[in-house]
Amino acid sequence: MTMKIDDSNSVKNSPNTVDLSIIVVNYNTKHFLHDCFKSTLASALPQCYEIILIDNKSDDDSVEYVKKHFPAIKIIANTHNVGYAKANNQGVCCAQGKYIIFLNPDTVITQDTIQRMITHADMHPNIGIIGCRVSNPNGKVQWDSCGSFFTAWSLLLKETGLEKLWPCCHFLGKRLLRYWSRNSSRDVDWVSGVCLMIRRETLDNIGLLDEQFFAYMEDMDLCRRARAKHWRVVFLHEAGITHRASSSWQHATVKQLHISLSSEKKYLEKYYGFMGVVSFQLIHFIGSSIRLLLHLFFKNYTRAKHHFQILAWLIQNKL
Repeated sequence: MTMKIDDSNSVKNSPNTVDLSIIVVNYNTKHFLHDCFKSTLASALPQCYEIILIDNKSDDDSVEYVKKHFPAIKIIANTHNVGYAKANNQGVCCAQGKYIIFLNPDTVITQDTIQRMITHADMHPNIGIIGCRVSNPNGKVQWDSCGSFFTAWSLLLKETGLEKLWPCCHFLGKRLLRYWSRNSSRDVDWVSGVCLMIRRETLDNIGLLDEQFFAYMEDMDLCRRARAKHWRVVFLHEAGITHRASSSWQHATVKQLHISLSSEKKYLEKYYGFMGVVSFQLIHFIGSSIRLLLHLFFKNYTRAKHHFQILAWLIQNKL
C-alpha cells in the first residue's frame, strides 16, 4: 500500500500501544536486509515493538523476500522512489511506538544497543534524540556518526582538507568532532540517521522530517529543530551498530553525489539564506577546481573524475 503524507509536516497523534517502532527505508538493498532484520530481532527488544519496512519501488524483489522470510514485518510498498525523508515520514504516520528508530538497512545491531538507548531515554525525559556508536565492519569508527551543525566554515574546512590535517584541534576538527574518540557519551548537535532514536513526544513537538531533502542532511535538520525546541540530542557510546556501506563519496554514484550536493545547498539556504548558497557555490567551486588539478597532476584519475562531476553539477545548478 502507499500512504499519503500530511502536507502540514506535522505528526498525527497516535496511541502509543507499543513501546518501540523501528522504521527501515529500503531501495534495492535486498542483500543487506537479512542481516539487518536478523540482528534486530535477535537483540534485546522491548516486549511490545513493531518493525516497518518502507520500500521505495525496489526492483530486486526486496518486498517478496521480506514477506517470505520475515512475515511479521509490516510493509509499505511505494509505487515510485519518494526519497528517504518522505519514506520515513510514511513510517512515522503509521507507527504506534513511544520511541521510533530510523534504521538503515545496511546495518547490523549489537545485542543490547536498542535496550541501552531506550533505558537511557527513559532515565532522561529531556532527551529527544539518541544516536549510537557507528563502526565499519573492521571495527573502525565512522566519524560521521555525529558532529556539529553544518556551516559555510565547516564546509571550507572539509573542502580544504584542514580538518584532516589537524583533527585533534578543537577549532579545525569541530565538524565531525574528530578530537573526541567516541569513548564517552555526550550531548552533540546532531547524530546520524543511520540509527537514530527519537521520542514520539519530540516528533509531536517539532514535526516530521523535512521532505525537501530527498536524502542526506534530513537527520541534521531534524536534530537542529529538536535542539531549537530545547530537546537534548545525545550520542550514547555504550550502544553501537555496524554500518556496512562505505561512507566515502569517492565510491558514490553520480546520482548519489548530486543528491548529496543538493541537500547541502538546501540546508545552508534554509538556515543561512542567500549568503549560505553563495558560500556553498564558491567553496565547492574553488575547492574542487584545486583538487581536480592536483589529482590530474598526480594521475589519480578516479578522484579527479569525482571533482569534475562536482564542478559540472555546480555549473548546471547556478544560484
